[in-house]
Amino acid sequence: GIIPEYGEPSYDESINHEVYENNADIQLELECLKKLEEVQVLINKLDFEDSFTAEKFVLYDDSKVTTEMISDDEILKAVQPNNPEKEEIEKEPLPTITHNEVIKYYDKVILYLQRQKNNYGSNDEEIKFIKKLKKEALRKHFCSTKQINLDNFVNVIE
Repeated sequence: GIIPEYGEPSYDESINHEVYENNADIQLELECLKKLEEVQVLINKLDFEDSFTAEKFVLYDDSKVTTEMISDDEILKAVQPNNPEKEEIEKEPLPTITHNEVIKYYDKVILYLQRQKNNYGSNDEEIKFIKKLKKEALRKHFCSTKQINLDNFVNVIE
């Protein structure tokens, strides 16, 4: 008749629906794989010594609930690479250089560049930049010096 009968879908409709669901599942699987690849790229950028897969990261067992807090040192130890040589190098403090020493070094560099103009092709802009750095060092030296109290000055002279 004119009104369609509602009931069981035809064989062709069942197959089409099944193919559609399979395609949707495949699309979801491809989407998941693509996201796992993106996560793996990010994990690889972290450059861990003991690297792990994105799948292992995503499927990490959430049933392991801990009640104790991890200390900051444990977190740093887990994240930072185990390279004792690098740590020793970083622990050595840089030597202190006074403003007067820096000003002398700048004078030497300026003199050197002025004498070597032909050999190195250094231009006036580079020399001006070094002079600007020297001027900043002079300013910091001036600001860091303590003003002597006039009473102390008089006591030193007497």
